[in-house]
Amino acid sequence: MPLQEDRSLSYIDPAAPAAPAPEPAPRDYSGDDVLALVLQSLDDDKAEEVVQIDLRGRSSVADYMVICSGRSSRQVGAIAEKLMERLKERFRISARSEGKETGDWVLID
Repeated sequence: MPLQEDRSLSYIDPAAPAAPAPEPAPRDYSGDDVLALVLQSLDDDKAEEVVQIDLRGRSSVADYMVICSGRSSRQVGAIAEKLMERLKERFRISARSEGKETGDWVLID
């Protein structure tokens, strides 16, 4: 007796066309605005050895890189936490971070 295919289980609905991705909300701030906030936040929280590196024309993902240090791992963590709060409050930027748990180093993206 030949096997027959069960049409109800093997029928595949055609995929619906993908909806276009929504346009990102227009930014009402520039890289220079963000840099100014970052530098002010670091100054307010007494970060040390602050260095800013201009990446415009060298990187497609960032305009600036800012590096700083603190006197203790607790201070480094607090500097990072406050900076992330200020970025969210002022520009609605939800920054991600790595290394904040130990405070030896923190990367904020």
